[in-house]
This record gives sequence, C-alpha cells and structure tokens, in this order.
Amino acid sequence: MNHTLNAPYGVTAIQLDNGDEAIYLHGECLALADFQQRDDPVIATGERLAEVLGVPFTLLTLPVPAHEEWCWNEVVEALGWGKTVKLGRMVMRPVLECCISHITADDNTLLTELCREKFEGEWIMDTGVGYLIRLDARMHGCTH
Repeated sequence: MNHTLNAPYGVTAIQLDNGDEAIYLHGECLALADFQQRDDPVIATGERLAEVLGVPFTLLTLPVPAHEEWCWNEVVEALGWGKTVKLGRMVMRPVLECCISHITADDNTLLTELCREKFEGEWIMDTGVGYLIRLDARMHGCTH
C-alpha cells in the first residue's frame, strides 16, 4: 500500500484557475483533466468516489504554478504533501471497531475473555471503550 506523507485523508480535488483539474485519494493521484486538451472534468467523479467510499471530499481552488513547464507533483508539494512511500502489509491492517454501546453484554463478556487468551489477543484488542478486531487474522491450528 502506498502512503503520501502529510496528504489529507479522503478525496481531494484540485481545480486550477486555468480550468485544469486533478483528483487524489489519500494523496495518490487518480485522474487528471487538462482544460486546453478538452479532457472530461474529473471533480464530479471525485465527489462521487468520496460518497461511495464514505470518506471526506475536499475541493481546492489554486492558481496555476508560475512557470510554464509545471507538473502536478509541484502543486501538491506546495500544499505540503510529502513523498509517497510504500508501506508493508503489516503496517496497515483492516480492522473492525466495535463500541461497547453497540454490542450486547454477553458479546462484551466474550470479547473481554478473548482478549486475555494467549493466541486470541493477536486479533482482538480491548480499547477500554470497545474492541478492535483484525479482519485479516488467521485461525491458529487451522488445517484448511
């Protein structure tokens, strides 16, 4: 998984004052539109993507960089976004967050007990107000 340092979470659409557009997801460029080339606009796609993914959508309107041979990397660097780094699979894991107020008392008791088990504690963590459950965990002793 790639991660762009200091990039905002969600979909960010950038529209330059010359009509050029770009959309980014968590700092990763997804699509560009060059107004002079009559490319299809991409901002509406970014809005829809944010809606479908359930992430924030931000629209930034910026001036075109001063020099003629600019590129989009310069635009996002000026926003303070850093370089893109590749993260190992152990850094980012899919988890389910369960709040105590949204589960039954019996489930709360079961999850508390599982957190204390030797092998189960690797996939479930008590946060004090609920639980984080790793969705990518594997069962111990599974022979399938």
